[in-house]
Parts: sequence; structure tokens; C-alpha cells
Amino acid sequence: MKTGFYPGCSMKGSAREYSESLLAVAAAVGRDLPEVPDWNCCGATAAHNLDRDLALALPARILAAAEKDGMDEVLVPCAACYSRLSVTRHELLEDEALRQRISGLIEAEYRGTARVINIIEWLSAIPGLENMVKALFSRKVACYYGCLMVRPAGVVKFDRPEDPQSMGLLMKKI
Repeated sequence: MKTGFYPGCSMKGSAREYSESLLAVAAAVGRDLPEVPDWNCCGATAAHNLDRDLALALPARILAAAEKDGMDEVLVPCAACYSRLSVTRHELLEDEALRQRISGLIEAEYRGTARVINIIEWLSAIPGLENMVKALFSRKVACYYGCLMVRPAGVVKFDRPEDPQSMGLLMKKI
């Protein structure tokens, strides 16, 4: 399985340290995280308020590039970017005519084959991570996922958006 990394604008700028930390963890656990080639801004800050087609085309172009590069999943650490890519994937898989129209706009076929995953999903899939974390931390760590990682409920499908028990199960592994 090939996992791509979508850094988005923030991971290259204001959240550079987050990106560096994530890539250091990936190297430490032997996970290759190639960047999605020729990625663009997902439009999380304003596109969805300006133009629906633009709001779908920007993330669809990213996902189409990941698919073209043979990526089975795309790790999206930024919660806002994760929301935009997840919502776009969901909407385009639900509406074939819309998917075809957006594919035409981005001049690339978007099939919807690459899953969009967040940082917690990625971390929880690393074998032995629980023991590594326990060795590094002597105290319990409280997690804050933010609301964008569990919404919209119909897209991300967590059991309870206000108190996602399934997210807690993921974190118990860590």
C-alpha cells in the first residue's frame, strides 16, 4: 500500500514544525511518505464560500494526482485540508455526473480510489507504536482532535461526532 503525504499550504508555512515532526516520525518508524506530486492549495480558507465547483476542483485535482502516482491513500495532517479532501471525495463518489464535470474542469480523471486519512488513522496503523510512545512519555497525553476531524458526520462516519468513541478506540492503540 502506498501512502502519499499532502502537506498543504500550512505545513509548508505556519505549521512547518508539525510537518518536520511528522516526517521525522515517519522516518523513525520506517514509513515512506512521498508528497503528492504537483499538489495545490485545497482551498480550505475560502473556496467553499466562493464557488462550489472551485471548492470541489481544488481537492479533486490533488486526489487525482495522488491516484495517478499510484497512491492508495493520502495522509492529510491539517484538519481543515482533511475536511476539504474528505468532503470532496465523498461528494464526487456519490454523484457520478458531478464527478465527471469536476474531472473535466481539472483536466484529469478523478476515480476516487485513494482514501483520505487523518493523522490519527495513520498513527494507529503503525505496528508497535504504542510501545514506542510509552517509552517516550511518562505521563498520559490528552488528545484534542478538533471538530473538523469528525465532521461532517455523514462523510467521516464516526459513531458520535460530539464524542467519537471510535476515535478514542484508535487512540487507545497509541
